[in-house]
Amino acid sequence: MDFINMGKCKSLCITKKRNHITTVYKLGGEDIAITKEEKDLGLLELRIKLPLSLFVFFLAVHPCDKAESPCKNEATCEKTEDQFVCKCAEGWKGETCEEKVQPCDNSPCKNQAECENVDEGNFTCQCSEDWRGETCEEKVLPCESNPCKNSAECQNVDENKFNCTCTVDWTGLTCEEKVHPCDKAESPCENEATCEKAEDQFVCKCAEGWKGETCEEKVQPCDKSPCKNQAQCENVDKENFKCQCSDGWKGETCEQKVLPCERNPCKNSAVCENVDENTFNCTCTEDWTGLTCEEKVHACDKTASPCKNDGVCEKNGDEFVCNCSEYWTGPTCEEYTAFEGLQNCSKNSNRKRVGGRVIARWTNNKYYAGEITNISEEDQSIVILFDDGYKITHALNDVTAVLADKVSDSVEYKDHVIASWQGSYRQYIGYVIQVSESRGFKVRFDDNDEAWYKKDQLRILPDASSPHDGE
Repeated sequence: MDFINMGKCKSLCITKKRNHITTVYKLGGEDIAITKEEKDLGLLELRIKLPLSLFVFFLAVHPCDKAESPCKNEATCEKTEDQFVCKCAEGWKGETCEEKVQPCDNSPCKNQAECENVDEGNFTCQCSEDWRGETCEEKVLPCESNPCKNSAECQNVDENKFNCTCTVDWTGLTCEEKVHPCDKAESPCENEATCEKAEDQFVCKCAEGWKGETCEEKVQPCDKSPCKNQAQCENVDKENFKCQCSDGWKGETCEQKVLPCERNPCKNSAVCENVDENTFNCTCTEDWTGLTCEEKVHACDKTASPCKNDGVCEKNGDEFVCNCSEYWTGPTCEEYTAFEGLQNCSKNSNRKRVGGRVIARWTNNKYYAGEITNISEEDQSIVILFDDGYKITHALNDVTAVLADKVSDSVEYKDHVIASWQGSYRQYIGYVIQVSESRGFKVRFDDNDEAWYKKDQLRILPDASSPHDGE
């Protein structure tokens, strides 16, 4: 320091270079540059003490020239004036190449992908959804994510857009919407049928002449079931049919009921009367009886006995003999021998009288209650006024035409009787088929209906009594 102050240095220069402050001293005609750091190390004093040539050599060693290079890991040290720069070998980084280079340090992953070091030599890229490839360098096209649904065909328009070609059953941007069958270009309903929606199903309203789920089948005449009442239908041609009617029906479409009398069930010239659609009644001639008048009637068993005027008919083989009542005679008791006292008979007599209550036959062969209004000797007739106001005239010798409305003394098995049916005012002819002490008398009528009666509900149908028997 004293040496410097002795005036050997003619001037002092201070310069600033690369953030280092360097002081240049003039010493013996030479410029001696000493940095602040060198000064702090005492180099200035060293310079004073050492020979100039030796000190200059000491100052002239560059870091890159040192025995131990400042650059590590086989890096190259390059001089830059009084500094150095390390050129790192492959795989190293840092100011002195002291730090190992990792795979992700080179940013191998593209398009903002996230890089992850696997080991010192390997890495993996986490690509965003729009990119793919080892370094996410390849753009993912829209169709690769299978945006089109339900077997639709996908076509890339560009890197960001796509187009779906839907099948006939689907629609929408991605073919996600079901096409209703009625909305398809080709309707499921054939032959000009109307397709009607029923939620996700359809119903075909067929045009006239067609049938089937999709109206694919031509209607045949029998398809409309024109034949009624279980009849069988037969197609004659495309427009015509024929009905095979079941038993009991008739008509073009078997719509008409065959009434019982149309089958001619009544035999031997009997008159058939339809009671309803299923039952009938045969009015037999006097010579026949039975449900269908199939049974021959013996003369004594006829409703109108051959023995007139209450004569009793007795069988004699196929023939008969009449036992005539009082005042009557002849083979059939047809001759009247006494007429006096008829109109003046007492109420307790056994003869019919004017004003007496009777049960008389009407034109339908049914019996109704009434009273006698007239007895004519001249006409041999008797006039009855029924309770409903109707009148009828009968032959006096018709013993079954007018009956005294009187309870019979006795009723026996097989007696012919008349009785009302289920409370009706109309009286029917029948005969006793069973006698019971507890139940009374079971009567079977000409139409085969049966019922039980008490004795006071029955009136004996005369076979041999006088037509004038009293009440």
